[in-house]
Amino acid sequence: MWTKFKSYLDHQLIRPFRESKSPINEVALGAFIGMLWAMTPLVGIQMALTTICWFLLRPFRIRFSIPIAFAMVWISNPVTMGPLYYIFYLAGYWFFTVIGQNIDLVSYSSFAGRLQESLAMGWLDGTIDFVYYIVRELGWPMLIGGFVIAVPLAFISYFLTLKLLTRYRTRKAAKEGLSLAEWEHLHVKSRDPGEEAERQRELHPDEFDESVRPPAASTDMDLNALRSRRLGAQVAAGPRTDNYNAKENKNQKVTKQSA
Repeated sequence: MWTKFKSYLDHQLIRPFRESKSPINEVALGAFIGMLWAMTPLVGIQMALTTICWFLLRPFRIRFSIPIAFAMVWISNPVTMGPLYYIFYLAGYWFFTVIGQNIDLVSYSSFAGRLQESLAMGWLDGTIDFVYYIVRELGWPMLIGGFVIAVPLAFISYFLTLKLLTRYRTRKAAKEGLSLAEWEHLHVKSRDPGEEAERQRELHPDEFDESVRPPAASTDMDLNALRSRRLGAQVAAGPRTDNYNAKENKNQKVTKQSA
């Protein structure tokens, strides 16, 4: 049982970090966004919210690894949903108590029993029933409590990813006899076109060496001058070819007369 759990955890959560080819900062930001939505009572739309964040941040040239964000979102799943949701509710209950809003506390046994009833109804009917229960009975305490937990955990995920992934890639680079920067130049692909072009320029300088490229005509005058030179060369080559042929014909006639 424990072996299967470790294998599942590695496949769903650890391996995406280990095999990611994105820059470290994009992986860390993906962990931040994924954890932010994972720790909210919004199972069913968390991946959609993550995708919306990806599109909203693009105009600002802020990029994150969306596969990493999706992996983090799956922390909240049908198995972990019950305990996590109740933890969100308790955090919200504490928050409202701190600000002076007294609300009735729902026990975990009551919450878990209601969840089991919803699960027994089937996927669609059960989801609708449980969402209705959450909105009616738990509502704002659960939603606010989710963000009370999500925000600090998102920052922790960000800085922890920066530290651990840097350490992991540094070890991989050392095995290849490279520095971390050299290893990332070889293996990491940036989503930023400008950064990727610069990386390719450094990896393959000969392909970007302007000195080995023929000069391109930058104006119409340059193009016309080039065409004129080519035409002049062709015209000049014509008479030379005709003289050469005439001379050959004359030599052939002399040879026949001598024979």
